[in-house]
Amino acid sequence: IKGSEVRLADVLAQAKRENKRVLVDFWATWCHACMQMNKTTFRDTRIGNLMNYTFVNYAVDVDNDPDGKSLVEKFNIKAFPTYLILNPDGTEYNRVVGSNPVESFAKALTDALLGKEDRFTAMERMQQEAIAKAKAERQSKLTASPKATPKTKVRFMSGTDIEKAIKAAKAKNRNLMVFITDSDYKSEYVEKYSFNDGAIAGYLNNNFVCLFVDANSKQGDAVITKYEVNEQFPSFLLFNSKGEFKGCAGGSMRNVDAMKETFNMYLNYTPQK
Repeated sequence: IKGSEVRLADVLAQAKRENKRVLVDFWATWCHACMQMNKTTFRDTRIGNLMNYTFVNYAVDVDNDPDGKSLVEKFNIKAFPTYLILNPDGTEYNRVVGSNPVESFAKALTDALLGKEDRFTAMERMQQEAIAKAKAERQSKLTASPKATPKTKVRFMSGTDIEKAIKAAKAKNRNLMVFITDSDYKSEYVEKYSFNDGAIAGYLNNNFVCLFVDANSKQGDAVITKYEVNEQFPSFLLFNSKGEFKGCAGGSMRNVDAMKETFNMYLNYTPQK
């Protein structure tokens, strides 16, 4: 059933009548793996029989169908293709993430029906658990006074007030870079070496207003929480000259070319409408 023609509520109503679950295929025209599934696995009679017997099947083009984007957000779909299995009442039963050849996909569907977690979902869950653990450990040792801004070739604003920094950047028609450090060896490398590299300092001083934030302070933790930094440090929050938040980059940024490439990718990114 096509998402361009039928709404999910009607598909769920059909599932109740037929005493089946719904399999929602979240796909996109730009997703190569999705298109390959349509050309190969979904053309196999065995998969067709299995899916038609077990589910009411609903295909959602995430970019073009009326409810595509809202369903992606509602069910927290992060990768494509995702095959979401819903109970007839609309609650999630399980999901299968990623493309597979016929036999592997049949096993993935069978495992999902038995309540098993697929590998992608398991890895994502473990990653989120690791992030939560790291955050709890860091927050248990927060200080009231942030680490002093180091003296480097990069010129940093004083304080940790991002709103003030955004105003300063807009006034100078510059981008804003907020460096977040947890003082581990990667962050220390950036502070001691990257920020004292002449090419990096020239690039940042000429194009950005820069702000230094200590992740181990209460002020820094407030910034991390507000901008949903995933406990990966060092981090670089990037804002364009209009004051719009463009994302959070990570890594040691050992040379100016890597920094330019990474920062430009975030600053020039325009989400699809």
